[in-house]
Amino acid sequence: LNRLMQSPLSAGGLGSFDDVFGELGKAILDHFNYEESVFKRLGMPEKEVQAHLQAHIDIVEAYSTLCFDQMSDTAPTRESRLSMVKQWIFGHIVDHDLKLRPYLTEAAVNPCWAD
Repeated sequence: LNRLMQSPLSAGGLGSFDDVFGELGKAILDHFNYEESVFKRLGMPEKEVQAHLQAHIDIVEAYSTLCFDQMSDTAPTRESRLSMVKQWIFGHIVDHDLKLRPYLTEAAVNPCWAD
């Protein structure tokens, strides 16, 4: 997020807003894949797991839509895209990731993958 906020709007070139925005997709997918590999082993109720997975899907779909819009020169402004990314990150942490805390605490005391 910091790189995206600091990147110039100018098109093209390494470090431009569009370039960094393009890299964001890989970072999102890498993070979600890692997170999913962890929380599926934590003994969370299936309803919470499914809600968290759906939140990941929603963010990836929204990101994909913005990428297609960017390719067709119909993307929202830089500020609008930054606002969306901030909402994805902070909203996801508050609405979903913080709910992992009790399961992670229990796993640290009694790790299910330590066998």
